[in-house]
Amino acid sequence: MDGDYSYGPFLLRPDLVTHIQRISPDLGWGWRPFLFAINLRLGRPIVHVVDDRRWPEDQRQENEPERLHRLRQLGQNVNGLLLGMTSPW
Repeated sequence: MDGDYSYGPFLLRPDLVTHIQRISPDLGWGWRPFLFAINLRLGRPIVHVVDDRRWPEDQRQENEPERLHRLRQLGQNVNGLLLGMTSPW
């Protein structure tokens, strides 16, 4: 389903918490795509609600530290997605 899965807010089913307890804290922001993948593998739908939300002012900076932070988040997201697609439950 088309949508932005890297920026919240997100509402998740409470029973997915058991899956998040199995991942290492060093996965960082990858917990989100991990849970999206687990949710889909469980055959559950994902509902994408579109709303006009603006980024918080303090997250709109475009500088070298922010770009590096976003690259780290990208790596964490990819790792979380891979883990969620391959993890046995």
